[in-house]
Amino acid sequence: GEMVGVVELCSATCPMPPKTREEQQRAGEAERETAYLCNLAVREAFRGAGIGKSLIGACEDYAKERGCTDLFLDTDCDNKGAIRLYQASGYVCEMTDPPIRTKRRCFLRKRFSEDAPAYGEEVLGVTEEGDYLLPSEGPGVGELSFLE
Repeated sequence: GEMVGVVELCSATCPMPPKTREEQQRAGEAERETAYLCNLAVREAFRGAGIGKSLIGACEDYAKERGCTDLFLDTDCDNKGAIRLYQASGYVCEMTDPPIRTKRRCFLRKRFSEDAPAYGEEVLGVTEEGDYLLPSEGPGVGELSFLE
């Protein structure tokens, strides 16, 4: 067997930015176990064969078995192939780096349970002035205009 793909999954008990633990505690929110897909790679010759989707599915199964209610990941905003794969697998963009950054990241999440925060309850990004862009102030949750 030749290795054609690899995936890394982490877990932690921390909120997604920008809330600090203190802000979360003040709001009366309990910490919850979260899963984070921190690396996924498939050899170029094997892309499009469903390997990436299978690796994502294995991570989701593992996270669910451990009681996680959602799975987070991030990728470069210019990695359109990865973003399409994640969106086809049910992930929603909830936040991007501000446009002033040279290398922007897109932060995505998939809910497994109604216990997970609703999509759009987190910030979508940061303005050039450094203010948080809330869902009501920006594009709809999941809209990625840079893909068009």
